[in-house]
Formats: sequence, C-alpha cells, structure tokens
Amino acid sequence: MVANTGAKALPSQSIIKIGKEKSILVLEKNENEIYYFKKVTITPKKLLMGILKLKNKKTLKTY
Repeated sequence: MVANTGAKALPSQSIIKIGKEKSILVLEKNENEIYYFKKVTITPKKLLMGILKLKNKKTLKTY
C-alpha cells in the first residue's frame, strides 16, 4: 500500500531570512521582460532533502 499527500513546497534555497522572519518572492507580473515581485512572509513546517514544506500554504497560488 502506498499513501499519497499533496503539499505546497519550495527549495530551501528560495527562502529569504531577515532576522526571525522568513519570506519568499512571488512573481506579480512580467511586462516587457521586467519582472515585478512581492515579498510574502512564510511559516516553514518541514525540511526534507532540501525541500521546505509550508505551513501557511493559503498565501501561495499554484502556477
């Protein structure tokens, strides 16, 4: 028997740490090869093989 679960996850290298706050940059738009990002604070939950599972997954959309 095999179990399967879904989770929002990111590579651990994508996390920006400033003090105790951990954030990522999320692409807002792309205009004429100019990229606009917004900073989103995240709550990491679990790290496994360099992949970080997120606790507050509602803040991210699936692209």
